[in-house]
Amino acid sequence: MNIYKIKISYKGTAYKGWQVQPDMKTVQGELNRAVSKIFKTDDFKTIGSGRTDTGVHALGQVVKLTVPFKIADEGLLKALNSNLPEDIRVLSVEETDDSFHPVFNSKKKEYHYYFTLNEQVMPFYNDRIVDFSGQIDIEQMKKACSYFIGEHDFISFRCVGTDITSTVRTIYSCEISEQSFQLLGCERPIKGYVLKIVGNGFLKQMVRMIMGAIVSVGQGRTSFSEIELELKNPSEKRLGITAPGQGLYMVNVEYEA
Repeated sequence: MNIYKIKISYKGTAYKGWQVQPDMKTVQGELNRAVSKIFKTDDFKTIGSGRTDTGVHALGQVVKLTVPFKIADEGLLKALNSNLPEDIRVLSVEETDDSFHPVFNSKKKEYHYYFTLNEQVMPFYNDRIVDFSGQIDIEQMKKACSYFIGEHDFISFRCVGTDITSTVRTIYSCEISEQSFQLLGCERPIKGYVLKIVGNGFLKQMVRMIMGAIVSVGQGRTSFSEIELELKNPSEKRLGITAPGQGLYMVNVEYEA
């Protein structure tokens, strides 16, 4: 069998997430369809580095492709892009061996969440940026980020539905910075923000729930002490909303050399 490490980018708006699901349009389903067409076989396997949710985007999803036939890296890249929808692009292809696993060999994962506060986001951008309305204190939101850094049991910040052995994860960095958006049709740049979070792994909907808790702090509905308590003594209590998926991007997956 031949093994390829493939890096892809996609706009997740039209898809019911990454993972193949019966009778649903998914990113993995589209990739599998392209692979089947190129190699003229169904005897292959694809594994992604993370299962992005409905509407979530990726700048650096990593996929392991195991297939019985061989094509040169550049040729496979071109063939895949010729057979994939325009909202899914292959960025790189490299041949590897079976010891590579996109999930178990990953060292760090980085996600970004793009948002605005009380701004008029043009309708053709609202599937890529989330606007939170009402009275929200961005400085309190920035302070809330620091509570998530370190090793914690994130059972209160995950959605059930995946078969995992541990809910403990380590967050290396978590911060909010200003991000201006120059949107087509807007006379001025729109003031926005981005949450950047890096960890050794993330649970199902974990980043969206962390973002929801941070927004809840900014709204004055959740205190720093409540976040601290849930991380020290997890109880599966929900702190705030699960932030909408369309503002979330899988940015990068880092592997051991």
